[in-house]
Amino acid sequence: MSTPDPRGGRFDIDTQRAQNITNIGRDQIVEGTDLGRPGRGGPWTMGVGGLIFLVGAGFWGFAVLSSALQVFTIVGEGMSSDSTAPPVGGFDFHTGLLATGGAIAFAGTVVFFIGLFVTVVSWRRRSSRR
Repeated sequence: MSTPDPRGGRFDIDTQRAQNITNIGRDQIVEGTDLGRPGRGGPWTMGVGGLIFLVGAGFWGFAVLSSALQVFTIVGEGMSSDSTAPPVGGFDFHTGLLATGGAIAFAGTVVFFIGLFVTVVSWRRRSSRR
């Protein structure tokens, strides 16, 4: 037969805040949202931001390499013939693709740093409670 705890419970707490508070007997279980833990919002946001950045960098890199390939083609055609210079009026710098890739990469960087900020703040808050 078990004897009851002589200390009893404490009921002199002013306020309690959490997402979920459960009192079982005298023990208290407090559950809150912690976005920085692995598998939570912070690290996932960092990963999504990194993927968005890679997509934007891919667009941007494709535009740069395409423009460089066009320049090498024009220079190669000009060096192969002794006649006149090749026409360069049709040269395309892919400015639309450069701008799109740069904007997507910038957005991915912003999302990554938001996830990093959430993770660091959550980890610091957790370590200060210990």
